[in-house]
This record gives sequence, structure tokens and C-alpha cells, in this order.
Amino acid sequence: MHLNSRKVAGRLRVCYTPGMEKIYYYNSSSTDPTWNLALEEYVLLNFRDKKIFMLWQNDKTVVIGKNQIAENEVDLKYAQDNEISVVRRTTGGGAVYHDMGNVNYSFFMDYNPLKPVSLSDCAVPIAKALNVMGAEASFSGRNDILCRGRKVCGTAERIDGNRILAHGCILFSVDLETMTRVLTPPAEKLAKRGISSVRSRVMNLKECFPDMNITDFKHTLAAGVLDGYNVEKLDFSFEDLRGIMKLQKKYEMLPVS
Repeated sequence: MHLNSRKVAGRLRVCYTPGMEKIYYYNSSSTDPTWNLALEEYVLLNFRDKKIFMLWQNDKTVVIGKNQIAENEVDLKYAQDNEISVVRRTTGGGAVYHDMGNVNYSFFMDYNPLKPVSLSDCAVPIAKALNVMGAEASFSGRNDILCRGRKVCGTAERIDGNRILAHGCILFSVDLETMTRVLTPPAEKLAKRGISSVRSRVMNLKECFPDMNITDFKHTLAAGVLDGYNVEKLDFSFEDLRGIMKLQKKYEMLPVS
């Protein structure tokens, strides 16, 4: 069944509208970073003919960019002492901290180098959905989504042939104290951006939505992004799950340095 999303009391209501573009939606129930990163890579490599939007959350994790040196970006002892996982993603960009106050999104779509899809093309729907919710969000030239002049979401991308993965991590009610302790970017990197600390640059969207919990936030965000599409749930076969599990081993064994 093909579906079109509508926002009702923070939940997703669906209906079919002829002529609308189709998008597949998946909300991962796992909070294991190795599973979610493997899931994301599997979808990129194997679902080659679908436009897909996915939401997912990781329990306490630092995710570093594909080219980063973990020791330069993460207090590894603090991470170990506080049972914070450290994993490497396959996209570029900086290190980010995830916990259950964070919502991650992923877009998968066709990529044509003659008419390239940009990070802004994939981030603007998130910013628009946040604006509809009342957050006054905008996409910045640094590949960030800002609210009240502070970062609420970082973005990154990976291109594989004729497909692109563009994803981001949205701060809703993240433990900013832990984030500040575990992320240790070089001082010159902060100075280059004209900021004094990681904490000074970011904010939680909970400040904009004090009466909303993260579950309602996630449903309302999804409804806003999916509005105007015919939405179909993305399903995985047994073979798909086996493929994701195989990729998961790669992330579990991936060196952080």
C-alpha cells in the first residue's frame, strides 16, 4: 500500500494521493551504533532504486568521521570509563556525540553528477519541518542546521555511483555536559570557527519545545518531512538482515585510530 503522511497530534497518519512522489520510510528500533551504521550502509549499497528517509537513535556513542584520528577528537579514557562507544562512519565531517536525546536522519536518493544533489537539498526538508514546528531553523554554509544562531544538527554525505546518502544528527535533549567532556576537537579547529568551546556553539531543540518529549518530536519531525509524499514502509527480508549483520561485524572490528 502506498501512503501519504499527515501530522495528527505528533503521530503519522497516512493516506494515498495519486500523482505524488513516492518515498520509503523506516524508523530503526535499534539503539546499537554498529547495527545502525551497518543498516545505513546496507541500504545505500543495496536499495538502488528508491528514495528513502530513515530515522534512528544510538545509545551513548561518539561517531567520528571517516578520515579522523580518534585520539585527536575524543577523550578515549572518559569514553571507556563512562561506557561510551566510539565508532567510525563512512562519511566525512567531524566527531559527534549521540545519546537517547539525539535523533539521526538519513536520506538515500539518486545522484546525477550533472545535476548533483547537495547536502542542503537534504537538510532543507529537515529545517522546513522544524520551522513548521516553530523552531526558526535554517541551513548554514558550514553544512549545519542552526536555530537561534546555534547548531542543532550537523550533516555529512557519501556518494556511491549513482546514489547518495546524506545524513545528520539532531540535538533534542542531548546530555551536553557529557558531549563537552568526551569530544575534544583541537583548539585551532575551534579558533578557526571563532568559537571558544563545543558547548558554546550548540543548543538542544528542547529549548524550543519544552513540553514535547523526544518520541513526539521524532513522530512530528517525520510527519513534517514526509508531508507531500506517498509514503511506503521500507521492509527488509531475511537475506537483507543477514547482509546487515555481516556489515555490522565490520563496524564492531573497525579501529578507531
